[in-house]
Amino acid sequence: FEVEIETDPGWQEVLDAGQGVVFVTAHVGTWEMASYLVSTGLKRHVHVVREQEMSPAAQDFMKGLLEGIGDPLHTIHFASDDPRLGVILMDALRRGEAVALQGDRPRAGGKSLTATLFGKPMSLPVGPAALARSAGAWIVPTFSFRAGRHRYRVVVRTPFKVASTGNRAQAVEEATLRIAREVEWAIAQKPHQWFCFRKLWS
Repeated sequence: FEVEIETDPGWQEVLDAGQGVVFVTAHVGTWEMASYLVSTGLKRHVHVVREQEMSPAAQDFMKGLLEGIGDPLHTIHFASDDPRLGVILMDALRRGEAVALQGDRPRAGGKSLTATLFGKPMSLPVGPAALARSAGAWIVPTFSFRAGRHRYRVVVRTPFKVASTGNRAQAVEEATLRIAREVEWAIAQKPHQWFCFRKLWS
């Protein structure tokens, strides 16, 4: 495999700070590989949160597949309604570790915010911004695109922090809207690589 990684100059500041990192990506290209590829030189534990498969058989298959990778610096968490997961992720970020989350689809029943993508309303999860604010962690938008046969392009966009002072709800909303702009940017790069299997807008 040939992997090209493009990093924003602010990425070095994140590395030097040694604080927690929330990687936010979207279901674009090789999204499942984004955290693995960009964290190769990070040398920090990365907690990847993914949705459970709708089919129990598919869930068992994916769980076995991911466990078989055996990467000691990566832990896979399957999202659920168990509040303990939030505590686990918060503790990880406060230890300076990384958490990888999706930013383009809210969980069923999860908290969301109506943002705008391509001039149309789109519900996005507030979890990444809320988690980063509570832990004082950086948000690092990261996207992985297919560039050809066995070729991948990973782009690390400008890191930012959620405002830690003032109104919490407003700070989370502003950060989520900024994530929306990053997601829109990523989809616009390779719209045919966006995994979206339902009609969003009339």
